[in-house]
Amino acid sequence: MLVARTASANLTMRSIRACLIGLILAVSALAGCVSPQIQPGTETISRIEDLYLVPMETPPLQIDARFAATGQASIVHFLPRYTVGMARGVGVLSGIVLLLDLSAASHREVDYPPLRQPTETWMPSVEFAHEAARLLAATGKTARISAGVQPVPGVQERGRTLLMENWLAPIRSWYNDDRPSMRYTALAAGQVDTVAEIGVSNYEIHGGRLLLQVHVKLIDAASGRLLGRARASSNTLLPPMDEAFAADAQRFKGTVSRAGGALVLTCLQELSVVSKASNGPGQPARID
Repeated sequence: MLVARTASANLTMRSIRACLIGLILAVSALAGCVSPQIQPGTETISRIEDLYLVPMETPPLQIDARFAATGQASIVHFLPRYTVGMARGVGVLSGIVLLLDLSAASHREVDYPPLRQPTETWMPSVEFAHEAARLLAATGKTARISAGVQPVPGVQERGRTLLMENWLAPIRSWYNDDRPSMRYTALAAGQVDTVAEIGVSNYEIHGGRLLLQVHVKLIDAASGRLLGRARASSNTLLPPMDEAFAADAQRFKGTVSRAGGALVLTCLQELSVVSKASNGPGQPARID
């Protein structure tokens, strides 16, 4: 009877945790209106052959205090440099820009690290762009990756706020924006027909799980017209803090790359530039 009650309690806790995670993702989406997906028409898809992939700036990783305390050492011991303000820690760990809930408050100001390029920090959207290039190459398409990271338009405050609307609102605006953009017209002269912007909204550790949401927008290079957009989200169980972030955070980075890669595949399939059955290896992508 005790075993049955324990199993039932564990099942209940898992159900509650799943509901809470789903609620977090839903609130993030509904805090502002997120426009529906747009699928390109069949004729448009048939003309997409040469893509230029643009990774958008990724928000800092958010880590809750409970996860930060798991394992044999506090996360503070992992941070080579960090500042604390209003019980919030900001730092760079193994190239990962992160924001952390801390139990001890401090009145020092937060010094958020400036936007760095991929050679200086580990940015998920760059990893996802490489996976997108691999998937597209497997279909016979040409895929090149921007050498730089595109800042999210409208992000002015890059620290942590209560609901993170300083990040989420501009990301929603970017995703929702269907106005023609002339930003990439010069690429059309170099045989690029389509630009794929790859962004991330949810990127956090909550309750020992990685919450992740990926967005992909397809833009006609010559006209700047929005061809399609799609998004997908997931939550993935993580090992304890000290295991996830040991050895240059290899396990954490691997988990993010695998989870994000699956979401990128879903988005590309929803946009019909990759078939539903496609998951085979592709050729290395060029970086321009």
